[in-house]
Amino acid sequence: MNDRIPPQCLDIERAIIASFLVQHDTFLKYGAQIKTDDFYSTDHAAIFAYMLETTITDMVLISDKFPGRAVLMADMVGTCSTSENLEYYIRELKDRAYRRQQITAMFRAQEQLYTDFDTSALAIAENTVVELNPCEQQVNKPQSLSEIMPAMFEQLGSIAKGEGVKTGLTDIDDIMGPFFPGEFVLLAGRPSMGKTSLGNQIARKAAKDGYPTLVFSLETLKNVMCARIVFSETEKSFGLALKGNMREISGMTALCGPASELPIYLDDSPDITIGHIQSVTENYVKRYGAKLIMVDHLGLIKAKGGRSRNEEVSEISSGLKRIGLRYEVPVLALNQLSRAVELRNPPIPILSDLRDSGSLEQDADKVIFIYREEYYNRKSDKKGIAEIIVAKNKNNGVGYREVVFDAATMNFRNLRKEYDGQARTDF
Repeated sequence: MNDRIPPQCLDIERAIIASFLVQHDTFLKYGAQIKTDDFYSTDHAAIFAYMLETTITDMVLISDKFPGRAVLMADMVGTCSTSENLEYYIRELKDRAYRRQQITAMFRAQEQLYTDFDTSALAIAENTVVELNPCEQQVNKPQSLSEIMPAMFEQLGSIAKGEGVKTGLTDIDDIMGPFFPGEFVLLAGRPSMGKTSLGNQIARKAAKDGYPTLVFSLETLKNVMCARIVFSETEKSFGLALKGNMREISGMTALCGPASELPIYLDDSPDITIGHIQSVTENYVKRYGAKLIMVDHLGLIKAKGGRSRNEEVSEISSGLKRIGLRYEVPVLALNQLSRAVELRNPPIPILSDLRDSGSLEQDADKVIFIYREEYYNRKSDKKGIAEIIVAKNKNNGVGYREVVFDAATMNFRNLRKEYDGQARTDF
């Protein structure tokens, strides 16, 4: 640190404390917007901390608690008793506090850059950005039901109009409903079930419906992920293109114009952390209006070392959930299940398969599994059929439906089949 005096506004601090001492109702109205650390003066911080703890703002009672500060409070009340500009004062108070926090965080990062060679420079920068996130400074003020209801009915109205992020598979959407802002959605299954294909399909559907999508591709380079998205969108086979089939490549080239315009943004940065996801998400929500975040896949997110894998996954899971809530966007995270699933016959995944992965089952608002019988049984009569299982859904129904999986174009489609109108739930 240097010898310069940190940013502060002592006159404003005195005016705020004086307003609370003079008018208890003013404290009740504005006190919850302020934190003790917002005050630079230790005297002011101590007085305010006592007010928060006890809700006492009477100067006589506080002077009895802090006799050494009685003269200070009397002087504040005598010179700064107005509350007309209190909202402006509070904004200035918090601005100075935030500046001090920025200075401290930057000095801490500077020291870490000089000494901590076990942590990458990029991770240090990302952690600093997270620490300085203004969202952390905002007070989530409680609201009454009457204040909340207009937004609630607006959201329900949009759902009634068919709006919202959906899978595009009608049978599944009928069971599950759309992805709500702030939801943490888990799409899980064993390898080769089609998790990335379904995730990409949901991203394409969202983008075509006007919901810009940010994809963190931890497993695949963005040029390959781009190819998978574009080939699937144009109903062409990426597999054939990789074998040098010029007809498939030229056919796709003629059709890829609309696909290239989809608002899908790919990030394949190495060693992605929760801090990186948060900082990039904030940027793309503000700049491009991102409405869906997809992570492929959760198990490859880098966590702080030195702990058990369960603890690391718990940290990642809760971090993704906080990001969704903070920026009011659904977060779709793909996850690979362990081999323990295959010890059952048939190896259809169930919620208990997530219990060895920390808090995934608890944190997720929706859990979707993919299962393909033909992968395990070559004689299966369900060739090209996948089961999409909605195993958990806090805001709607659960059940499963069979859908068509076109392995060539990596697309899922509705299976037109007679149903009794009810989703099967015996999984």
